[in-house]
Amino acid sequence: VDVPVDAKRLQRTHFVVYTKSALTEQTTPDFLSFADAAKAFMVNDLDFPDQDLDASELGGTITWTIPKTIGFIISYNVYFAN
Repeated sequence: VDVPVDAKRLQRTHFVVYTKSALTEQTTPDFLSFADAAKAFMVNDLDFPDQDLDASELGGTITWTIPKTIGFIISYNVYFAN
């Protein structure tokens, strides 16, 4: 099942799925929170060993473990933040 791009989230927080067969329909759905779904696409084990010993400067390599779910990810962006 595809969720359309730009679908309005409104107050919704979860996906729910009911299983249905010719014999019966499941009365209690399985569910997945939007937050848990997003975690599948997040990098893990972010690491930055700063190799520049000056207090006001940075230098080194940022590494991470790619997520188990790649989906349509085509690149990773790294930004400086306060």
